[in-house]
Amino acid sequence: MDVIEPNQGLKIIKEDKIWKSDGTTTLGGDDKAGIACILYAMKYMVENVDEYEDIYAIFTPGEEEGMLGAKSIKWDEVYRHMNPCKNIIVLDNAGPSKFIAIKAPTAYTYKIEVFGKSAHAGIEVEKGINAIKILARIISYMENGRIDQITTANISYISSNFPSNVVPDYAFASGEIRSHEKERVEKILNSYENLAKKITYDLGASYKFSYQEDYPSLSSKDDLKFAKEFQQIYKELGVDAKFQIIGGGSDANFFANQGFNSIIIGVGMEKVHTKEEYLLIDELIVTSKAIIKFMKKS
Repeated sequence: MDVIEPNQGLKIIKEDKIWKSDGTTTLGGDDKAGIACILYAMKYMVENVDEYEDIYAIFTPGEEEGMLGAKSIKWDEVYRHMNPCKNIIVLDNAGPSKFIAIKAPTAYTYKIEVFGKSAHAGIEVEKGINAIKILARIISYMENGRIDQITTANISYISSNFPSNVVPDYAFASGEIRSHEKERVEKILNSYENLAKKITYDLGASYKFSYQEDYPSLSSKDDLKFAKEFQQIYKELGVDAKFQIIGGGSDANFFANQGFNSIIIGVGMEKVHTKEEYLLIDELIVTSKAIIKFMKKS
């Protein structure tokens, strides 16, 4: 499974109950720790429990590159061969086991392209229409950052590459919008396009606006019935687990979109996506115990 690079040549440093890298690479606990829980729990069930319900495990590659595995599952083919359970536990939440993520946003990426008119910047600059200048004006009016409690927007890339003596006739910017409400994202996207349309028209340029959904939102499909069941499992292990609303996407979003009761639980990984990443082994053990306890009850 994929991890955040750099991870080649990983050297694990084991300090009592904390595992980390030597500082030159990421640890890759995101999400090797989750995989370890799954494999150990299934091994335990096979070796120690005589009877149990069918257990399904899904290993999805390319999660760090945009949930490529989860979004590429051909569910029609799956259902041709099996009818998997509807409760899915995704072991990919950062932090301790006391959090159960039940809600996560949808995310859209967008691109604004501006088409101006080129001209010699020294001889006849007046005949040019500077695409960079127009794009900058559009961006200056766009909502960005924290829009409200459930919505964020971010401009992450701007590009235009022309010699200094040419008025640039093309520039583009791209970014993303996340929200727990799809309608909120669509409203912001519409406002972006309306700005591009008005400003380019007023200044004699043209535009192209495009966007796509990167992943759907995560929300409960059973009024938190399954989430509460797993919360009780933690309680029986002495963990007062709380429900959590997160701002990132995961494979769980795609499973929920497919109709599964999908939750995300922590495995003790901290400072993920950095070279300072570390793993709390006690939390890893608690999560493994919770998974085993749940499978025994099912």
